[in-house]
Amino acid sequence: MDLGRKGSVGMYQFSEASVPIRVRPTPLVWWDVALVCFAGLAVLGLDVVWPHAIGIARAAVGIPFGLLAPGYVAALCLFPRRQDLDGAERSALALILSVAATAGIVYGLSRAGVRATPSTDVLSLFALTGTLSLVALVRRRALGRDEPYVLPGSLRRTVWGGLLLMAALAAATGLVVAPAWQAAAPAAWIVGPAGFPSTPYVIAPPQGVVALYISNPDHTVLAYHATATLNGSRVWTQELRCPAQRTCRYQVPLPTAGYGMSTWRLQLTAPGQPALTRHLVLHYRAGSA
Repeated sequence: MDLGRKGSVGMYQFSEASVPIRVRPTPLVWWDVALVCFAGLAVLGLDVVWPHAIGIARAAVGIPFGLLAPGYVAALCLFPRRQDLDGAERSALALILSVAATAGIVYGLSRAGVRATPSTDVLSLFALTGTLSLVALVRRRALGRDEPYVLPGSLRRTVWGGLLLMAALAAATGLVVAPAWQAAAPAAWIVGPAGFPSTPYVIAPPQGVVALYISNPDHTVLAYHATATLNGSRVWTQELRCPAQRTCRYQVPLPTAGYGMSTWRLQLTAPGQPALTRHLVLHYRAGSA
Protein backbone atom coordinates (compact mmCIF):
# COMPACT_ATOMS: atom_id res chain seq x y z
CA MET A 1 0.00 0.00 0.00
CA ASP A 2 1.41 3.32 -1.09
CA LEU A 3 0.71 5.99 1.45
CA GLY A 4 2.61 8.77 -0.31
CA ARG A 5 3.85 11.66 1.81
CA LYS A 6 0.73 11.62 3.95
CA GLY A 7 -2.09 9.14 4.29
CA SER A 8 -4.20 7.15 6.68
CA VAL A 9 -5.08 3.57 7.38
CA GLY A 10 -8.21 3.13 9.34
CA MET A 11 -8.01 5.43 12.34
CA TYR A 12 -4.23 6.02 12.03
CA GLN A 13 -2.73 8.94 10.18
CA PHE A 14 0.87 9.02 8.97
CA SER A 15 3.02 12.01 8.08
CA GLU A 16 6.69 12.39 7.13
CA ALA A 17 8.86 13.63 9.97
CA SER A 18 12.37 15.05 9.66
CA VAL A 19 15.02 12.70 11.00
CA PRO A 20 18.22 14.33 12.38
CA ILE A 21 21.31 13.26 10.48
CA ARG A 22 24.48 12.77 12.51
CA VAL A 23 27.40 14.44 10.75
CA ARG A 24 30.89 13.35 11.68
CA PRO A 25 32.89 16.39 12.68
CA THR A 26 35.71 17.43 10.37
CA PRO A 27 39.02 16.34 11.89
CA LEU A 28 41.52 18.99 12.90
CA VAL A 29 43.96 18.44 10.08
CA TRP A 30 46.24 21.21 11.24
CA TRP A 31 47.02 20.50 14.88
CA ASP A 32 49.94 18.13 14.34
CA VAL A 33 51.57 20.53 11.85
CA ALA A 34 51.02 23.36 14.34
CA LEU A 35 52.74 21.18 16.93
CA VAL A 36 55.77 20.80 14.65
CA CYS A 37 55.92 24.56 14.09
CA PHE A 38 55.60 25.25 17.82
CA ALA A 39 58.49 22.90 18.58
CA GLY A 40 60.54 24.52 15.80
CA LEU A 41 60.01 27.97 17.29
CA ALA A 42 61.12 26.66 20.69
CA VAL A 43 64.32 25.21 19.19
CA LEU A 44 64.91 28.41 17.24
CA GLY A 45 64.53 30.48 20.39
CA LEU A 46 66.90 28.34 22.43
CA ASP A 47 69.63 27.98 19.80
CA VAL A 48 69.52 31.35 18.03
CA VAL A 49 67.75 33.97 20.13
CA TRP A 50 69.05 32.56 23.42
CA PRO A 51 72.34 30.82 22.47
CA HIS A 52 73.57 30.63 26.08
CA ALA A 53 70.60 28.59 27.27
CA ILE A 54 71.45 25.73 29.55
CA GLY A 55 72.37 22.58 27.65
CA ILE A 56 69.65 20.34 29.11
CA ALA A 57 66.95 22.77 27.99
CA ARG A 58 68.30 22.85 24.44
CA ALA A 59 68.64 19.07 24.30
CA ALA A 60 65.15 18.42 25.72
CA VAL A 61 63.55 20.36 22.86
CA GLY A 62 66.13 20.06 20.08
CA ILE A 63 66.70 16.29 20.00
CA PRO A 64 63.01 15.26 19.60
CA PHE A 65 62.51 18.00 17.02
CA GLY A 66 65.55 17.02 14.96
CA LEU A 67 64.77 13.30 15.04
CA LEU A 68 61.06 13.46 14.22
CA ALA A 69 59.69 16.81 13.02
CA PRO A 70 61.29 17.23 9.56
CA GLY A 71 60.65 13.61 8.63
CA TYR A 72 57.06 13.69 9.89
CA VAL A 73 56.02 16.61 7.70
CA ALA A 74 58.04 15.18 4.79
CA ALA A 75 56.08 11.93 5.14
CA LEU A 76 52.85 13.94 5.13
CA CYS A 77 53.91 15.53 1.85
CA LEU A 78 54.66 12.15 0.26
CA PHE A 79 51.85 10.11 1.83
CA PRO A 80 49.06 12.43 3.00
CA ARG A 81 46.27 9.83 3.14
CA ARG A 82 45.61 7.77 6.25
CA GLN A 83 45.51 4.51 4.26
CA ASP A 84 48.90 5.11 2.61
CA LEU A 85 50.94 3.91 5.61
CA ASP A 86 50.25 2.37 8.99
CA GLY A 87 51.53 3.90 12.21
CA ALA A 88 54.76 1.89 12.42
CA GLU A 89 55.68 2.55 8.80
CA ARG A 90 55.02 6.27 9.15
CA SER A 91 57.10 6.50 12.34
CA ALA A 92 60.05 4.67 10.77
CA LEU A 93 59.85 6.82 7.64
CA ALA A 94 59.74 10.00 9.74
CA LEU A 95 62.89 8.97 11.59
CA ILE A 96 64.76 8.06 8.38
CA LEU A 97 63.74 11.26 6.60
CA SER A 98 64.65 13.39 9.62
CA VAL A 99 68.16 11.94 9.79
CA ALA A 100 68.53 12.39 6.03
CA ALA A 101 67.32 16.01 6.23
CA THR A 102 69.74 16.88 9.03
CA ALA A 103 72.68 15.27 7.24
CA GLY A 104 71.69 16.89 3.97
CA ILE A 105 71.57 20.34 5.54
CA VAL A 106 75.03 19.96 7.06
CA TYR A 107 76.41 18.69 3.75
CA GLY A 108 74.69 21.42 1.77
CA LEU A 109 76.00 24.17 4.03
CA SER A 110 79.54 22.82 3.77
CA ARG A 111 79.32 22.63 -0.04
CA ALA A 112 78.01 26.19 -0.12
CA GLY A 113 80.93 27.40 1.97
CA VAL A 114 78.76 28.32 4.93
CA ARG A 115 80.33 27.64 8.29
CA ALA A 116 78.36 24.99 10.14
CA THR A 117 77.30 26.39 13.53
CA PRO A 118 74.34 25.56 15.79
CA SER A 119 72.63 28.75 14.61
CA THR A 120 73.02 28.07 10.87
CA ASP A 121 72.01 24.42 11.27
CA VAL A 122 68.90 25.26 13.27
CA LEU A 123 67.86 28.09 10.95
CA SER A 124 68.23 25.85 7.91
CA LEU A 125 66.36 22.96 9.53
CA PHE A 126 63.58 25.31 10.66
CA ALA A 127 63.26 26.78 7.15
CA LEU A 128 63.08 23.29 5.63
CA THR A 129 60.52 22.09 8.18
CA GLY A 130 58.38 25.19 7.70
CA THR A 131 58.36 24.78 3.93
CA LEU A 132 57.43 21.11 4.19
CA SER A 133 54.65 21.98 6.66
CA LEU A 134 53.08 24.40 4.19
CA VAL A 135 53.24 21.79 1.43
CA ALA A 136 51.67 19.19 3.73
CA LEU A 137 48.77 21.52 4.58
CA VAL A 138 48.17 22.29 0.89
CA ARG A 139 48.09 18.59 0.04
CA ARG A 140 45.70 17.87 2.89
CA ARG A 141 43.25 20.56 1.77
CA ALA A 142 43.01 18.86 -1.62
CA LEU A 143 41.78 15.63 -0.03
CA GLY A 144 38.35 14.64 1.17
CA ARG A 145 37.10 15.14 4.70
CA ASP A 146 38.09 11.73 6.04
CA GLU A 147 41.11 11.03 3.84
CA PRO A 148 44.02 12.96 5.45
CA TYR A 149 46.22 11.31 8.00
CA VAL A 150 46.35 13.03 11.38
CA LEU A 151 47.74 11.92 14.69
CA PRO A 152 45.09 10.23 16.84
CA GLY A 153 42.99 12.77 18.68
CA SER A 154 43.59 10.95 21.96
CA LEU A 155 47.21 12.11 21.83
CA ARG A 156 46.37 15.78 21.37
CA ARG A 157 46.09 16.83 25.00
CA THR A 158 48.95 14.58 26.07
CA VAL A 159 51.35 15.92 23.46
CA TRP A 160 50.46 19.59 23.91
CA GLY A 161 50.52 19.25 27.69
CA GLY A 162 53.92 17.57 27.58
CA LEU A 163 55.33 20.26 25.31
CA LEU A 164 53.99 23.09 27.44
CA LEU A 165 55.38 21.45 30.59
CA MET A 166 58.74 20.92 28.88
CA ALA A 167 58.83 24.54 27.77
CA ALA A 168 57.94 25.78 31.26
CA LEU A 169 60.62 23.64 32.89
CA ALA A 170 63.21 24.69 30.31
CA ALA A 171 62.39 28.37 30.79
CA ALA A 172 62.43 28.11 34.58
CA THR A 173 65.70 26.20 34.58
CA GLY A 174 67.29 28.58 32.14
CA LEU A 175 66.15 31.74 33.91
CA VAL A 176 66.91 30.63 37.46
CA VAL A 177 69.77 28.12 37.26
CA ALA A 178 71.63 28.95 34.05
CA PRO A 179 72.72 32.48 35.04
CA ALA A 180 74.41 31.12 38.16
CA TRP A 181 76.09 28.29 36.24
CA GLN A 182 77.20 30.46 33.37
CA ALA A 183 78.28 33.50 35.37
CA ALA A 184 81.84 34.45 34.53
CA ALA A 185 84.24 33.57 37.33
CA PRO A 186 87.69 35.00 38.10
CA ALA A 187 90.61 33.21 36.47
CA ALA A 188 94.29 33.04 37.39
CA TRP A 189 97.30 31.71 35.50
CA ILE A 190 101.10 31.74 35.58
CA VAL A 191 103.45 32.78 32.78
CA GLY A 192 107.16 32.09 33.08
CA PRO A 193 110.13 33.88 31.50
CA ALA A 194 109.73 31.84 28.31
CA GLY A 195 105.94 32.09 28.18
CA PHE A 196 103.41 29.49 29.19
CA PRO A 197 104.69 26.21 30.65
CA SER A 198 105.67 23.77 27.92
CA THR A 199 103.87 20.97 29.73
CA PRO A 200 101.14 21.22 32.37
CA TYR A 201 102.48 22.36 35.75
CA VAL A 202 106.13 22.27 34.55
CA ILE A 203 108.18 25.38 33.88
CA ALA A 204 111.66 25.91 32.46
CA PRO A 205 114.49 26.87 34.88
CA PRO A 206 113.29 30.15 36.40
CA GLN A 207 114.90 33.56 36.36
CA GLY A 208 113.75 34.49 39.86
CA VAL A 209 110.21 35.68 39.11
CA VAL A 210 107.09 34.54 37.28
CA ALA A 211 104.14 36.60 36.11
CA LEU A 212 100.78 35.99 37.80
CA TYR A 213 97.71 37.07 35.84
CA ILE A 214 94.28 37.50 37.42
CA SER A 215 91.18 38.17 35.34
CA ASN A 216 88.31 39.85 37.18
CA PRO A 217 85.08 39.86 35.09
CA ASP A 218 82.96 41.09 38.01
CA HIS A 219 81.76 44.65 38.53
CA THR A 220 83.48 44.98 41.91
CA VAL A 221 87.11 45.02 43.01
CA LEU A 222 88.53 41.54 43.61
CA ALA A 223 90.74 41.20 46.67
CA TYR A 224 92.94 38.11 46.97
CA HIS A 225 95.23 36.97 49.75
CA ALA A 226 98.12 35.21 47.98
CA THR A 227 100.30 32.64 49.74
CA ALA A 228 103.15 30.75 48.01
CA THR A 229 104.85 27.66 49.40
CA LEU A 230 107.91 25.72 48.20
CA ASN A 231 107.88 22.03 49.11
CA GLY A 232 105.37 22.84 51.88
CA SER A 233 107.24 25.83 53.41
CA ARG A 234 105.81 29.33 53.06
CA VAL A 235 108.06 31.57 50.98
CA TRP A 236 105.88 34.51 49.97
CA THR A 237 102.60 36.22 50.91
CA GLN A 238 100.89 39.37 49.70
CA GLU A 239 97.52 41.08 49.36
CA LEU A 240 96.45 41.52 45.73
CA ARG A 241 93.66 43.76 44.44
CA CYS A 242 92.36 43.65 40.88
CA PRO A 243 89.92 46.37 39.67
CA ALA A 244 86.54 45.48 38.20
CA GLN A 245 86.52 44.02 34.69
CA ARG A 246 90.27 44.10 34.37
CA THR A 247 93.10 41.62 33.87
CA CYS A 248 95.92 42.35 36.30
CA ARG A 249 99.57 41.28 36.15
CA TYR A 250 101.78 40.73 39.22
CA GLN A 251 105.44 39.76 39.63
CA VAL A 252 105.77 36.80 42.00
CA PRO A 253 109.22 35.70 43.29
CA LEU A 254 110.13 32.10 42.57
CA PRO A 255 112.82 30.69 44.91
CA THR A 256 115.93 29.46 43.11
CA ALA A 257 118.05 28.37 46.08
CA GLY A 258 118.70 24.66 46.56
CA TYR A 259 118.75 21.75 44.16
CA GLY A 260 116.40 19.03 43.13
CA MET A 261 112.88 19.02 41.80
CA SER A 262 110.72 21.50 43.72
CA THR A 263 106.97 21.97 43.93
CA TRP A 264 105.76 25.55 44.16
CA ARG A 265 102.16 26.17 45.14
CA LEU A 266 100.25 29.44 45.09
CA GLN A 267 96.93 29.72 46.87
CA LEU A 268 94.63 32.68 46.21
CA THR A 269 91.83 33.14 48.74
CA ALA A 270 89.14 35.83 48.73
CA PRO A 271 88.02 36.63 52.30
CA GLY A 272 84.39 35.71 52.78
CA GLN A 273 84.14 34.15 49.30
CA PRO A 274 85.45 30.57 49.49
CA ALA A 275 84.07 29.78 46.02
CA LEU A 276 86.66 32.15 44.52
CA THR A 277 89.66 30.26 45.91
CA ARG A 278 92.24 29.39 43.27
CA HIS A 279 95.24 27.00 43.42
CA LEU A 280 98.22 27.16 41.07
CA VAL A 281 101.02 24.58 41.03
CA LEU A 282 104.43 24.58 39.32
CA HIS A 283 107.16 21.95 39.27
CA TYR A 284 110.74 23.03 38.52
CA ARG A 285 114.32 22.23 39.42
CA ALA A 286 115.43 24.95 41.82
CA GLY A 287 118.92 26.34 41.45
CA SER A 288 119.48 24.93 37.94
CA ALA A 289 119.23 28.28 36.18
